[in-house]
Amino acid sequence: MRKANYEKQPFVAIPAAGNACVAGWTGIGQRLRDALAARGSRKTVMAVECYPGTDEEEVLAALVAELQPALAFRAAEALWSEDEIDRLCAPFLGGDDPVFGFLCGLTLPQFFDAGKVCYWGEQARLAARGVVLIVGCGATMIHAPDILVYADLARWEIQQRQRRSIGNDISDL
Repeated sequence: MRKANYEKQPFVAIPAAGNACVAGWTGIGQRLRDALAARGSRKTVMAVECYPGTDEEEVLAALVAELQPALAFRAAEALWSEDEIDRLCAPFLGGDDPVFGFLCGLTLPQFFDAGKVCYWGEQARLAARGVVLIVGCGATMIHAPDILVYADLARWEIQQRQRRSIGNDISDL
């Protein structure tokens, strides 16, 4: 049997300090509230960039409950419509036979509607005080964050979720 060339359960060694790591949304919320308090600002834009496969709805709901932001939304609000994204990707999908699909040179900004990015960026800018929370892949494209958080999960976990869902759509995760 071939040995995997990647770590299925990666980890980052945490310093031995008792408060170096937290687990659960309550602990994460407290760390983020501490970071917000340390800024001492009337308004803070917090962007949570999410690796594909991260449950953005769960992250958004949990952080809204923990942080009580003045404004919260998903970066996906600024994406092109599903039909437009399908049109954008169609030349790379292999037509009637997906076996002949191939990788393309599309980049993340191409999936976002500039008008929607402008709209949501303006909403973030207009918030006078409190936390503005933007969650999802491309969050930093909407508005430059004062605090940047990265939500990730191991590739192995994504594979396990795909196996359980028996689907090929990221929304199935």
